[in-house]
Amino acid sequence: MNIRTALLSIASFLLFASSVFAANRAKIDGRDGLLDGQPHIPHGMTHLALDQLPELQRMGINSLSVDLAFSNFDPQRSDAENEKAMAGVIALADSAHEHGMTILWLFSFHYTPNWLWERYPDVRMKQYDGADGAGGWMQMCLDHPGFRTDADKWLAFTVARLQKRPATIGYILWNEPHLTGTVDYNPYTIAAFRAWLINRYSDVNRLNEAWQTRLESIDAVEAPPPQTGTHWHQIYDNMVNESAGATTNEVAAEGMPNPH
Repeated sequence: MNIRTALLSIASFLLFASSVFAANRAKIDGRDGLLDGQPHIPHGMTHLALDQLPELQRMGINSLSVDLAFSNFDPQRSDAENEKAMAGVIALADSAHEHGMTILWLFSFHYTPNWLWERYPDVRMKQYDGADGAGGWMQMCLDHPGFRTDADKWLAFTVARLQKRPATIGYILWNEPHLTGTVDYNPYTIAAFRAWLINRYSDVNRLNEAWQTRLESIDAVEAPPPQTGTHWHQIYDNMVNESAGATTNEVAAEGMPNPH
């Protein structure tokens, strides 16, 4: 595989997987990718610097994927302070447009701000024995209400500003999702697990029938221990995936980028 083919393959994957698209710019029509209503083949690049754009343009690069770090945002700062922190991102967006490039923004939660641990001492993922855990790069409980509230604020704040940049064609809401290990057993995750069961089975009788158990209530359900880790991992992955779908709708509701 030559470098041009490799770049095309990477760009296609980044553009069409797990994303929220700008309804007036990028869309999928059957098996075709369209940009502004015209067939579009992205030739992409990631992990780049602002001063590299002229050379990338000469190489035929027309699509970028750019990380957005959660650690650059603080919901307790003023909008002006948070806008100052993302000035480099805005400069890159405007320069990319000047060089004929589009951008797919990657929300990267694994760049975790220190303030998250300070403000929410109970936000860390937990192992089955109650010790602090981690799911790969992610260390925060994804069901913690403080984290979810502040993550929503970051998404809304960022989308509201990037949607004004014509280079923006969409967002990947969780860059490189990476969950490993027998986590999470944080009490917030266990509560979310029981809520997920209620949503799926409606009542304990249907749950008992499906699981061949004799539980008196769904509140009596405990998360499977690590020795049945595969089962717990499947359930946990389903919970995360369904939650991501809801977040996708929330971001879409924030509005999509302006056309050229």
